[in-house]
Amino acid sequence: MGSRREEERNEKIIRGLMKLPPNRKCINCNSVGPQYVCTNFWTFTCLSCSGIHREFTHRVKSVSMSKFTTQEVRALEQGGNQVTVLRTVLPFPSRVTCSTL
Repeated sequence: MGSRREEERNEKIIRGLMKLPPNRKCINCNSVGPQYVCTNFWTFTCLSCSGIHREFTHRVKSVSMSKFTTQEVRALEQGGNQVTVLRTVLPFPSRVTCSTL
């Protein structure tokens, strides 16, 4: 792990990312104020949904209780809820039926 200064810098960056509009809500259920990061997808998620991610063996870190490496912070800066939605949700039609499959 890095120095105390690096840890503080990383925490400040993550707090800033949490303030961005797409990251203010859980990516899964839209509840306000997610406090966890799913490192499989680099998204912000709430307590309830973080438990579900863990059931799928996804790695989840608490923003307030965990230390993030500089590499993890960079990945989160490149990811986040908006990027994940653009990559995974929007490419699919809004209404999928048997005839569209």
